[in-house]
Amino acid sequence: MTQLLKDYLNASLGGYEARRKLSEQPHIRKLGYIDQEGKQHAVRELIMSGDLEGTNLIQTEVNATVVEGARLAKAFMDLLPIVRKKGDTYKWPYGETGGYAEIISDAGAEVPMREEDYGAATYDAKLIGVRPMITDSMIEGAQADVIETNIKYAGECVMNRAERVCLSKILENSGLEHDTGGANQGLKAVAKAVTLLKGSSMIPDAVVMTPNAEGLCMQDVVIPQSPGTDNIVRGQGIPDGYLGLKWRVCNVVDDSASYTWEYDSDGDIGMLVLDTGRAGGIFMPRDLTVKDLKDPIHDMTGMTVTMRMDCQTHVANGACRIEF
Repeated sequence: MTQLLKDYLNASLGGYEARRKLSEQPHIRKLGYIDQEGKQHAVRELIMSGDLEGTNLIQTEVNATVVEGARLAKAFMDLLPIVRKKGDTYKWPYGETGGYAEIISDAGAEVPMREEDYGAATYDAKLIGVRPMITDSMIEGAQADVIETNIKYAGECVMNRAERVCLSKILENSGLEHDTGGANQGLKAVAKAVTLLKGSSMIPDAVVMTPNAEGLCMQDVVIPQSPGTDNIVRGQGIPDGYLGLKWRVCNVVDDSASYTWEYDSDGDIGMLVLDTGRAGGIFMPRDLTVKDLKDPIHDMTGMTVTMRMDCQTHVANGACRIEF
């Protein structure tokens, strides 16, 4: 959890006594700051001088706090390939799922050319954004904890929307499905989906699931016999590499017209096993961005957190649904 933003806000909004106490904290005494002229300063000296607002330290920690909030919500944004390129639209070419070379006779026959048949997905990036609820009264009241919480929440909200875009697109256009029929709904269901993907010439390398689905999978892990169970005992979920997959939890509401992203009743879809190199991609002309604050304290009331992105499906059989 970020601590420095609260520290810097307390130093800027509080009085001399608040700055003095903070400057004596061990983690503050170790920090240095290099200004625009390349000169190095001790952060504790800046705190005591009351000159924090003349540096970029607060802006840096605002950015870090937004990123921390967003990190909690990442699933597809951690897994799918991302193209970062300026512009609102992008055409992403992708190739075939597999093919066969010819058997050539030994009589000097010419080796035939095999041209891959390409398709393309068209991306149209949209702006996602939110303004944190930071008021003049919060600033006047030196409510550093509340300000930090609202900034972190803004990062989470933007990432949640991006995840919803990704989930809805991949879920709606997934080409394979394993229906558990109400039985073996944990790790065995994942293994079945992996088999379906491999049978379609895919290379499954990730699974995205609802919290309910993760809970069922964790119940199937034999402790302490299964590899990676230390993570599970510590409450860190199923570790990457288990069954050869990266494991992510996506806890957003989908916009799919055909499926429901839940895992507690018949017809629900609770997991997607992916070949992340084939299932789809993300076009991101602008990553998570915090509007620069000319006045790092008082401009917070108008700060915005935005992202510009889109997600599209490439090969439908690169994603396999698991139905409850």
